[in-house]
Parts: sequence; C-alpha cells; structure tokens
Amino acid sequence: MSGYLDPSLGRFFIGGTGEGMKLGIETPETDATGTAVMDVSVPRGARVWIKTANADVEVNAVAGTVDVFTVSGHTRVAGSPSVVTAESLDGNIELAVESPSARARTGSGVIVFRGVISEASASSVSGPLFIGMEGKISRARFETVSGEIAFKGDSGSGWHTRGGKPQWEHRVAPPGEAGCHLLPRRAMPANSAPSSRASLQRRPRENGASPSARGRRP
Repeated sequence: MSGYLDPSLGRFFIGGTGEGMKLGIETPETDATGTAVMDVSVPRGARVWIKTANADVEVNAVAGTVDVFTVSGHTRVAGSPSVVTAESLDGNIELAVESPSARARTGSGVIVFRGVISEASASSVSGPLFIGMEGKISRARFETVSGEIAFKGDSGSGWHTRGGKPQWEHRVAPPGEAGCHLLPRRAMPANSAPSSRASLQRRPRENGASPSARGRRP
C-alpha cells in the first residue's frame, strides 16, 4: 500500500495475518481536519470491506466480493466483482461492473448503474437513480420515495412499474432509443394507495423468455 496522512487527522494502523488484514485511520475524539489518501492493493479474488465517514472510495479490478459503506463520501466500483454492495447516507454511488449481483442504497445521493448485472437492486429516499444496463437481466428492483428513476435499456413487456404516492408515469422511448423514463405524476387519483414508494421491477414473460437490456465518481 501507499499514501499519505496529515498528522492532525490521526494515526494509521494495520494488523492481521496472511488470511486477512485490517487497516485504517484512527481519528481523535474531537473533530479532526486534514487530508489522507490510501492506495491499497489486494489479491484479485479478495473479499473487500470498506467503511468510512466522508472519504471517497474507489475500487477497481476486484473479482471477489465488495462491500462499501460511507456516510457522505462518494463510492465508485469498477471491474468484475462476484457481488458488490454499496450503501451511503448522502454520498453518490456509481457501479460500473460486470457482476452477477449488485446492490446500492442511499438517502439523498445519486445512484448510477452501468455494465452487465444479472441481479440489480437500487433504492434511495430522495436521490435519483440512473440505470444504464447491457445484456440480459434476470431480476431487478429500483425504488425511490421522491426521486427520479431513469432506465436506459430494453424496457419491453417484461418490465412493469408499481407506484403509490406520488403516482409514476412509465414512458417507453420511441423506436431507435430503447429505454424508459419514470417521473412523478402531479395529478393524484382519489383512490391512490397510501404508499409513498415507487419501483420499477422486472416481471417474467409468459413464455419464460428474459428480456435483454442495454443501456467518475459522480
């Protein structure tokens, strides 16, 4: 590994064995100020778990599982992880991966999915979701309370929308521009469901075929 750390920010620690290691920065109890940069290399198939407050995180070329949690820092993961999970309270999340499974959750941050993902899940409270997918998707779930969902890909009959309050409008893109765009609908029917969550989900076709979908640190 390499990097640097302002002494005022705290002290660096590292420990473990050949089977696994833990490293990080211990900050003083009072609010610390300063800059720290850590560049850590791990075996390609390693399991990577990262937790931080307001630092930005970037993970590249890892084929094992990746799990990232931040409070307000931005997260970007690229490569071919076996499973990737990213969560942030206010930070942006970008997953540009080829992976069997990818999950992201944030409060007010932006979520961006790009690449080939078999099972995809993204949710936010008020942040927008921008989904650009390639290849076949076996299962997907995209949810937001008050944000916007933009999906670029093949939104054929294998997809459906479900929303409560606000109501959601599913607009299929014109020929030559495959995709769909979900925006809150202002007019509310009198019999609207009390739920305030909207989602875009994949529904299997009757004949069993799976629809295909095509689609820097934020």
